[in-house]
Amino acid sequence: MKKIISIVSMLMFLVISCGGSANKKVEEAAKAGESAVSKVGEAVKNADMKTLIIYYSETGATEKVSTSLQELIKGAGIKTVDVLKINPKDAYDAETIKKVVEKQVSDKVYPEILPVDKNISDYDLILVGTPSWFGQAAQPLIGYLHQQDFTGKKVAIYSTYGGNAGDVIKETEAHIKGASFFPGITVKGEDVKADKYIEILQTWTLELLK
Repeated sequence: MKKIISIVSMLMFLVISCGGSANKKVEEAAKAGESAVSKVGEAVKNADMKTLIIYYSETGATEKVSTSLQELIKGAGIKTVDVLKINPKDAYDAETIKKVVEKQVSDKVYPEILPVDKNISDYDLILVGTPSWFGQAAQPLIGYLHQQDFTGKKVAIYSTYGGNAGDVIKETEAHIKGASFFPGITVKGEDVKADKYIEILQTWTLELLK
């Protein structure tokens, strides 16, 4: 929250210092920042709702979105917002990943992952982030999901994608047993790279935390 407020304050300082119509966009950005934080904050009904963000990221896009989600949810007043990154024991090779993943998807092979230090039984709200691999979640993440019991948990899926997201949200939900689902979102990888994804996260989080 302090980080977001400091950014808004800096923008307002620029407006006051520079003045004139040329700074209209800066002023609008500052007001939009204040509004986003205010709206999401008002939506929070239970600040003690422990939240876990679980994600897999190969290119960095899903990781970037995950970090933004953590900051946004913390800024909204949720006290506990932890992050768990899923890593395969044997990293993919950049030159062969497409061919290897395609075969893993076809054969339903789920690579072994490195040990994790979070237990989903300790959380109330769980967000699951993944890139879209042939219209489904990343294989290492699916393998992890199969080993978990989500009974009684509120779960929401978010995904980044390149060419086509496919049915990645539904496909990912199919691997999660016992949870109640909040509608997920997909974000274009090019929008993540260009930092054009924050607004959709703000809107989604506003509804998610109600």
